[in-house]
Amino acid sequence: MKNSKRLAVLLCAAWLVFRITDLALFTDPSTGFVTSGPAWLRWAAALCAAVFISLLSHWVPRDTVPCAAPAQGAALTAAGVFFTLSALAALSAPIHALLTLAAGIWCLFFGIRMLRGGGRVLHATWCLPVLVPVMAALIWQFSVIPASTARLDCTFRVLGGAAAALFLCVLFKEIFAPGTPCGRDAFRCGMMALLFCTCQETPQALSALLCGRITLSAALFSFGQGALGLCGLAMVYSSGPAQNSDKNT
Repeated sequence: MKNSKRLAVLLCAAWLVFRITDLALFTDPSTGFVTSGPAWLRWAAALCAAVFISLLSHWVPRDTVPCAAPAQGAALTAAGVFFTLSALAALSAPIHALLTLAAGIWCLFFGIRMLRGGGRVLHATWCLPVLVPVMAALIWQFSVIPASTARLDCTFRVLGGAAAALFLCVLFKEIFAPGTPCGRDAFRCGMMALLFCTCQETPQALSALLCGRITLSAALFSFGQGALGLCGLAMVYSSGPAQNSDKNT
């Protein structure tokens, strides 16, 4: 399991270096189109990385349980700060701002709970304040700014939104059904969130913001997704055997 974690982290770090280099040297800053080599090789490589992470998850024991840890709480709190700032920067779009603010408050609330050591288990309907905004952002990306195989910003932003949504589903199990043996899903979704949200979406959003291709609110929302990827990494490293597992079997 340790080797799987190391390989996945190294893969994500390599992708981060590649993406920064590609954005700096081989991407048109005004349009987001690649200037050298076929665009499909980039997203094909990203999907191959996701498949490799999925294969690595099969080396994680089935009874592994993700456990809340201070590192997760810190990353989730950071996501809440970014989402809240994104909402404040989008007051001209009230519905979008309200949904994003709800996501920010949710992440702040549960991030602080993790930092303080948790509390009583809440009903699963508490997942809606963060799930609805993330899904709405993903739908908006498809409908308003359609993804394109040539314009990597759009394609990768969709992948980042999908990875964030999948990671939240595992995070809900950890928060609302603690002790659930979902270590393989936690590894798979946590590392994919690190790959697509932190190592891909964060540098891409920063580059697009500096070049004027996206608004400050959109960039801050992407940074929040990047913090969720760090939360996924912390979840992977805080997972362990179930406390009530029988070691003699």
